[in-house]
Amino acid sequence: MVRYSLLRLLIFFAFLLLLWFIPWMRHNPIPLVIAAGALSMVTSYFALAQQRNQIAGRLAERVEARQFAREERDRLARTDEDDEDDEDEG
Repeated sequence: MVRYSLLRLLIFFAFLLLLWFIPWMRHNPIPLVIAAGALSMVTSYFALAQQRNQIAGRLAERVEARQFAREERDRLARTDEDDEDDEDEG
C-alpha cells in the first residue's frame, strides 16, 4: 500500500513540475495545484489500476479472515445451554 501511495505522489509531483513550466501557471499556485491534482487523479486511475486491484484483493482477504475468525470464536464460545435454549425456542 505504501508503494501505491508513493506512486500516486510521484505522478502528482510530475504533473506539478510539468505544469509549472507553463508561464501563467507559475504565477497562479491554486490553479496549478488543482490542475496537477486533477490530472494526476485521472492518470493514477488508469495507470495504477493493477496495483489498486491487488491492494483491494488483499484487503478483502483480510476482512474475510477476520470474519471467519470471529465466527469460529463465537461458535466455540457457545455453551450446551445455548444450544438447548435454541432447541426449546425453535
